Amino acid sequence: MSNRISSILNLEDLWLGYAPGAYLVKHATDEIRSGEMIALAGRNGTGKSTLLRTIAGIQKPVKGNVQLQNRPLSSYSPRDFATHISFVGTGISLVEKLTVFEMVALGRHPYTNWWGKIMEKDRHKIHQSIRFVGMEDFTEARVHRLSDGERQRVMIAMALAQDTRIMILDEPTAFLDIPNRIGILEVLNKLKSQGRTVIFSTHEFDNIFSYADKVWVIHNEQLLVGAPEDLGIQGTYEHIFSDSGVTFDRDNLRFLRRGSLDRRLELSGEQGMVSYWTRRALERGGFRVSENYTSGKESNDAAHAISVIIEKRQGHFSWNIHTEDTNRTFETLYDVMGFLTQSV
Repeated sequence: MSNRISSILNLEDLWLGYAPGAYLVKHATDEIRSGEMIALAGRNGTGKSTLLRTIAGIQKPVKGNVQLQNRPLSSYSPRDFATHISFVGTGISLVEKLTVFEMVALGRHPYTNWWGKIMEKDRHKIHQSIRFVGMEDFTEARVHRLSDGERQRVMIAMALAQDTRIMILDEPTAFLDIPNRIGILEVLNKLKSQGRTVIFSTHEFDNIFSYADKVWVIHNEQLLVGAPEDLGIQGTYEHIFSDSGVTFDRDNLRFLRRGSLDRRLELSGEQGMVSYWTRRALERGGFRVSENYTSGKESNDAAHAISVIIEKRQGHFSWNIHTEDTNRTFETLYDVMGFLTQSV
């Protein structure tokens, strides 16, 4: 018995661009499984939106093919195709004074009759989609009066009302604050748990590490594919911005300005939350931190000319800084960083 998991969508040697000789992506090949979440990343201008629009049938590849359930996209009629793949773009097109219900109802277009009449089953799907994204209290609200995060939920609800197995979203969390960003991603994660395939582009790498089953990275006209951890092992994240002023911090899964950790110190003493925030402050100040919690005393390692010891007395924290020629104690990280910045 085969262990092979069947794919719902296949990229077959895709070449993307504006014309032959002006390529953004070459030889893009992958199999997309049903019920997985894929995050697409890459620098601006590398072809992320072009790839998503190609998969969504909006744009044709220069070369190659996209297969949907072992059939080329071109073999589907527009109405039939719209029952398989839905697309949420970066620009939110709002029709003046439409309500949330009316906006989401546009997603039922592939299923309505010749006159576009909404039937009872369509109404049920519309209300169900609105509830799924947490907008049931805004059903009669005018879309143009909603916040950015609320409008993004409405657009996802419209795609959800389209009732497709594959949902493609171009930068769904762009320009949103942290609570709305996480809220949108949780909605997408719920869709995945229902067995839907979700493909979204993002510039936020914390989204990739927290939610994606697979990552696509466009770099040097190639589509790099793998689990987030696979690409980490391969050094892909470092290579993306290797010619820029940033570098990838593997330990904390984040990007830093290049050369920002060019000094070393040792951190010891109290652990937990205070240690985490102390480390963040020190790294922001340009220090590469090694931790030594086996003892609360400074190390004799000559490689660490600076030692920071966190102490807690009577419910208050203090930071003892030991250098080659001074010992100082501070009550706030603000003062710690001020001293290190000016004196070390």
